[in-house]
Amino acid sequence: MWDSASDQGQRYYRQGSQALGNMDGATLGGLFAAGALGFAIAWLIFGQSHASRDVARRMSRSSESHR
Repeated sequence: MWDSASDQGQRYYRQGSQALGNMDGATLGGLFAAGALGFAIAWLIFGQSHASRDVARRMSRSSESHR
């Protein structure tokens, strides 16, 4: 079972490396910009004040309400 999981992980790694190698600069820049925008939106939603424990507390309350 371990060998199968290891082989599959290696295949995924090779496929991901090939996909990233085939990207041009514009695509890679677009992905980076989308990630930065997502981070900025999350920062605005959860607020800049209070450290990460406040964010964790809010996320915990949010997940408890869905149970």
